[in-house]
Amino acid sequence: MCNVGTAVNLNTSVSRERNISNSRGAASAIALGWRHTQSCVETKILGDSMIPILLSGLVTALSLLVVDLIVPGVQLDTVTAAAIAAASIGVVNAFVKPALGTLSAPVNLLTFGLFSYVVNGLCFWLSSLVVPGFQVSGILGFLLGPVVLSFVGTFLGKYVGDKYPQLMTGTPEADRTLSETSDLTTEG
Repeated sequence: MCNVGTAVNLNTSVSRERNISNSRGAASAIALGWRHTQSCVETKILGDSMIPILLSGLVTALSLLVVDLIVPGVQLDTVTAAAIAAASIGVVNAFVKPALGTLSAPVNLLTFGLFSYVVNGLCFWLSSLVVPGFQVSGILGFLLGPVVLSFVGTFLGKYVGDKYPQLMTGTPEADRTLSETSDLTTEG
């Protein structure tokens, strides 16, 4: 079982062993134990940090399903296509959108920020090219789809964050919940 208290104790014993003993066997055994505990702690932390990412993807997929119902010109064939489209939108927004935003900055400045709707629509449309079962057609789907997706995603994300704060990180309720669960693991 991995807990933080063991990791701290092993860390101090590794430094003591290195200073006191020249025996490589004892120090390496303690260091290996420290590395094992450290990897367990990192795995636990990484596992906890994956939950908000997965929830964000789920919220985006559900939002896409709502966009499919509301906006003419946006069509999703299956729930699986919505999940894949959510991942595709995340990747396009992470890598393509910053480059497009930088390249279109002069036009965006001249249009007082209205050109950002075109950049959002272009990223939305690019995602639909990659995902089978997700189509964006027409000017309404191109411009209104990302706007509705943003509103619905914000609403659902806020709802999930308020309803289940223990699943989200960075909030005081989640920090309190996480500290209570870590107290339980260090005691046992």
